[in-house]
Amino acid sequence: MPHTPPPAPDPRPSWSGWIVGFAAAAWLAGVAAGFAAWDAYDATPDPQAAAGPGEPSVAPWTLTLYAHPHCPCMRAGLAELAELTRALPAGVAVHVAFVRPAGAQPGWERTAGWDAAAAIPGVTVRCDAGGEDAARVGVTASGCAVLADATGRVAFRGGLTRGRGRAGESAARRTILGIVAGELMDGEAPVFGCPLANDPR
Repeated sequence: MPHTPPPAPDPRPSWSGWIVGFAAAAWLAGVAAGFAAWDAYDATPDPQAAAGPGEPSVAPWTLTLYAHPHCPCMRAGLAELAELTRALPAGVAVHVAFVRPAGAQPGWERTAGWDAAAAIPGVTVRCDAGGEDAARVGVTASGCAVLADATGRVAFRGGLTRGRGRAGESAARRTILGIVAGELMDGEAPVFGCPLANDPR
């Protein structure tokens, strides 16, 4: 019986192949655009209001970090605060003020972030009910730190992290240490975090 050769492949392009290729390219472009948008969001600081004076203190310096209890970015901010606190000289009072927005029930601010802040040696944690203290110094976004001297003069105001949710040494740490050491007069840094006035969840 004679052998029948297999049919030759069709040299014409397959429409299904074109469709799959186009869909794959579109998906990759969408993923790349999503990562680019997220990276841009991470690197975009939050606007802050006009700064007011800090509270006079018996300590030579007081560093206060204002935080939204439910902000996911605060993990990085607290990690940087822990490193900064270890590097600060004696005599610098360090506080974390968790803002409880108006309308939130007492205890709403007691999250895992509160426990993490309280676990940092040398840090005092308190509740800023209604965000009154934050508003007085012009802080509107979670993660903003304010360094004031004994007279209440604000020498530093800004975020401690390099970006939104990005832990690691930042320019803010070097600036704050330089101010406390008398090497710098003042400084500032962009803030990355959730708005402190976010509605209670």
